[in-house]
Amino acid sequence: MGIGYCRNITDAGIRALASGCTQLQSLNIFGCYKITDEGIRALASGCPQLQSLDISKCRKITDEGIRALATGCPQLQSLDIGVPIDQIIFLNKCMII
Repeated sequence: MGIGYCRNITDAGIRALASGCTQLQSLNIFGCYKITDEGIRALASGCPQLQSLDISKCRKITDEGIRALATGCPQLQSLDIGVPIDQIIFLNKCMII
C-alpha cells in the first residue's frame, strides 16, 4: 500500500490502518511527516506480517519506533529509512537492536 507524501496522515490514521489491515505486507509512508513512534508501535503490533516498509522522511520516528518494528514485525525484510549512500557503510556495522 502506498500513501507516501499524504502529509495529513497522522498516528490516528496509522492506528486505524494497523487495526483494519492486519495482513498488510507492504507499506510506503515516505514523507508522512506527522507520523511518530506511536503510529509505528501501532503498526508493529497490528501488522505482524509486514515485510516491507518505507519510512523515509518521517522525521518524528526515532529508535523507539525502529525497536518496535524489530520486535513486532518478524517478517520484515526491507526497511527504507532514507539513509544517504555515504552512510550505508556505517549502518552495515550496526548491531541488531
